[in-house]
Amino acid sequence: MFDGFTSALRSVIDRVRGKKGISKHDFEGVAAQLRTALYDADVPHSVVNNFLESVHERVIGQELLKGVSVEEHVLKVMYDILCDFLGKASAVSLLPEGKRPLVCMMVGLQGSGKTTTIGKLAHLLREEEKHKGKVPRILCGSVDFQRPAAIDQLEIVAQRAACHFVRARSQHPLKAAEELYQYAQEGNYDIFLLDTAGRLHTENTLLDELEAIAQRIQPEHRILVIDGMIGQESLQVAQTFHARIALTGAIITKLDSGARAGVVLSFRKVVQQPILYVGVGEGLDDLEAFVPDRMARRLIGEGDLATLIEKARRRISEVEQEHLEQALMQGTFTLVDFQAQLIMMNKLGSLSSLIRYMPGGVGKMTNEQIEKGENTFKKFKAIINSMTRKERILPRLLNNSRKKRIARGAGVAVADIAELLRAFEQTQQFAKLMKNLAGSQKS
Repeated sequence: MFDGFTSALRSVIDRVRGKKGISKHDFEGVAAQLRTALYDADVPHSVVNNFLESVHERVIGQELLKGVSVEEHVLKVMYDILCDFLGKASAVSLLPEGKRPLVCMMVGLQGSGKTTTIGKLAHLLREEEKHKGKVPRILCGSVDFQRPAAIDQLEIVAQRAACHFVRARSQHPLKAAEELYQYAQEGNYDIFLLDTAGRLHTENTLLDELEAIAQRIQPEHRILVIDGMIGQESLQVAQTFHARIALTGAIITKLDSGARAGVVLSFRKVVQQPILYVGVGEGLDDLEAFVPDRMARRLIGEGDLATLIEKARRRISEVEQEHLEQALMQGTFTLVDFQAQLIMMNKLGSLSSLIRYMPGGVGKMTNEQIEKGENTFKKFKAIINSMTRKERILPRLLNNSRKKRIARGAGVAVADIAELLRAFEQTQQFAKLMKNLAGSQKS
């Protein structure tokens, strides 16, 4: 995600490294590099100029704080400007106290992932409320009569997200929207997610339909779902939708793919509304709250450990975490625990997705190294699965004949088993260190 843009920003930092200050000549080179990076990211011309003007104001002629290097100063400037462009420092809550049902009307072009995003959003809102000790009643309904089987698709998505679904009797979009809204009111639902027909482009007739629905049911949220891969064109779409139905925010999808940073950097500047969530995969869990300052850190290559920790809390149960923590702290770490650790990592995503959250992740590992790491994890899981439980608890039993049997069962070489045991021993050493530290703190 945004690897090219982030790499370009890091190269700008490298350009000023070791300098005592930035002259106008230096800035011209930096500005040219930044301009190229922004255009490559598909950022609109007006936003590019705004960005460069902000950099110029904060870099040229500014005195450095004592003990701060030029590269640190420029990095901080980039971070601050990105935060200005992306919005406030906290995520926007869709669930304030107040009127129920809270209505979210979802709009967008065909192919943006709108219907599947509704399922992800329902799941995420449900999980957020469960952490507060609440079990929200969520209803999904659709007035998408344009695309064959669209309503059937939403029904399946709603079932996967463990929320309710209702099908309108009317085939007229406006009447169907009224009918579904009334059902949500009478059923005492907390949240009503309304799917609308995806537009092939911004057709006036279909936009008239959306405007009529919005006026009739008065949704608290009118959310545009944008494909993050279509770049600057999506901003023109956003402006058209905003002019007709007054958007309250956006969800940007497919940021796990070859998305460029343009729509993320520009949406708030162009539409003056926040990005609410971003889609980072195809799974039900693959929707993240958009937190501007965290995204700014990701864009400058500083990682986003806070989001990774939140992802771990959502996907890995407290029992699993406590068991692993006990094994580490008590020094009783076995291959069973090592296997559990691999399974937990798998729940968080692939190595290529996890590395995006790590400080300096972009550019630190090549695609070949990432692929090799993912293949190693797969081998490790296959090897442990081919062991008996006794062998997992007592790996010292693994003589040559046992290793050959395990290698045949896992479809790997005996050398791969040796690599697994080395990695396991390193983790065991870490577990012993944790135990010793815990003991020294008690005494």
